[in-house]
Amino acid sequence: MDWRSELENDGGRQRLVNNILDTMKLQYPVLTPEELVQLQTSAVAFEETNFVGATSQLDYFEKISLKMLTEAKKIRDTSVANSFPQNPVVSNPNPPSPGNTPRSWHILLTVLLLPFCS
Repeated sequence: MDWRSELENDGGRQRLVNNILDTMKLQYPVLTPEELVQLQTSAVAFEETNFVGATSQLDYFEKISLKMLTEAKKIRDTSVANSFPQNPVVSNPNPPSPGNTPRSWHILLTVLLLPFCS
């Protein structure tokens, strides 16, 4: 059985979509029902694009990991940029979230992919 069929048959793709969605929700803790549907649609489309474009199971996981890390870096960089006051007298009302550190994203990605690496 090839890797695509294996992921389809054992529910691996759906588990990965659920993990991607859970990870995305960490960035948006308060969502309306409509926003949640949009986030679910995005998670499915993200997984589908990577599944179709992958040449192997390793390639599939690498593409998802790389893209998630890229997004995490963008979020972190934005948070860091927002942490410096524009005016030294006025403090920033939006300090960076401690959940946007590289270490926490490494942990999230490990949890995200762990069920598929055994």
